[in-house]
Amino acid sequence: MMLRSSIRRTVAVVLCASLLAAPAMADIKSFNAAVKAGDFKAAAAEAVATWPTLNTARKDLPIIAREFGFAAFMAGDFAAARMFAAEAMLETGEGADADDSRALSAVLLRAAEFRAAQNEKTRAALMAALRARDAAPGFDAISFLAVQALVSHDFGNLDYREALESSAVGMKVAAAGGAGYRLALMRFELVQAASFYAIHGDKLMIERMKSLAERAKNEIDLAASDVAARPFVAAYYEANIWADAAEPDYPAAPKSDATQPLPEPDPELRSTRLLKSGAALNAGCKGTLDIDEFPVLPKFKGDDRFVATMRFKMDVDDAGRISNLTTVAAMPNAATGAAVADKFVDRWKMKHAERGATCSLARKDYQFTLRLTQPKR
Repeated sequence: MMLRSSIRRTVAVVLCASLLAAPAMADIKSFNAAVKAGDFKAAAAEAVATWPTLNTARKDLPIIAREFGFAAFMAGDFAAARMFAAEAMLETGEGADADDSRALSAVLLRAAEFRAAQNEKTRAALMAALRARDAAPGFDAISFLAVQALVSHDFGNLDYREALESSAVGMKVAAAGGAGYRLALMRFELVQAASFYAIHGDKLMIERMKSLAERAKNEIDLAASDVAARPFVAAYYEANIWADAAEPDYPAAPKSDATQPLPEPDPELRSTRLLKSGAALNAGCKGTLDIDEFPVLPKFKGDDRFVATMRFKMDVDDAGRISNLTTVAAMPNAATGAAVADKFVDRWKMKHAERGATCSLARKDYQFTLRLTQPKR
């Protein structure tokens, strides 16, 4: 098997099982079995135990080292992953295949260092390794996991310039992965659009975020099952919440033309069901959320472009009391939404908007969006 071909189509289970099928050794077989079972902790333990027993003259030793390192990385043993990656970089071959092999091993090494200690130095080293790997064709799981960790770090910290850089690499890597990486590609595109808006204030990025939500909605309808659709439900809400946070005049009532009314959602579509906010159990009863105190959030990066915006889901009893208040999506981050939900669940209530003789406020999975303010500068 040509190494360049292997790098082009790296998938953890298949790759480890095929590359390490060389001389019949029980420990190698145990490693392969653990990888196939998805038990990376066991695979990493087998790798650490097996490594000292291998013949150092084996020509495929750098490849074995990298696959051992990948298993250790997946298991969260970043010290072992660094050790194996460093061994893999001892590749002494010449030509394009050997260059690609070393570049991929370097990504693994820098990714393990970054996961072990996330700072400016390890981030820069990982970005440099990913850019060097970018010269090789195709897709590999190591680069995908590395750039995924980098984007999550950058965007999670609201470091928009860094996120703009890392998400561009992520988009290219995910696109090379094909249909199975559509969700990841959408996530990287959202990071790209939100980061560009935070830096430049380009309102076209708001439309781009909204279009990503529509793409997620289409994926929900096209999914084979509700289970397969769930990740795209989360993507739909995340894209929408960032678009809402950037929309200067949100919330605005949907505008409809008398001659061209807004279409009703098709009740047969999966997205209509999975994205539906819980209605009152008594359909004739209307209620409104009574919020007597709004939380005020501390400053966050990008608050000159975005307004902290959160979407919550909750249950309401007959008296309007709220329970099971959870965060569906939040900007600047889910942790902020969870903190707001925890603090205010006992302070907010549903009240009657129109009261009938048998009106009940009770409802399940009711959703609402809240925009919050920050202290004035």
